[in-house]
Amino acid sequence: MSYLMLAKLWASIIAVLISGLFLWWVLTPPNVLNMLPFAIHEAINPGGSSETSFIVVFDVIIALLLLVFSYKYAYRYIVKSNKEGN
Repeated sequence: MSYLMLAKLWASIIAVLISGLFLWWVLTPPNVLNMLPFAIHEAINPGGSSETSFIVVFDVIIALLLLVFSYKYAYRYIVKSNKEGN
């Protein structure tokens, strides 16, 4: 297995762990981080229904963004540290 494939594998594992732990943490009630999506929901739809589904969708979108960014940064770090080590 080439080094770049291993770097992609490790970056994927790190990204999934980070975003998975974040998602588990924010979806386990009570959580203070859910105040931001609650405030956004109340600003868009005051007194409306389905606030819990909005909060869950918001948290999942943030976790997906965290997955993408943590993969990119982990991959860059792994590749950069290998170039400096050689």
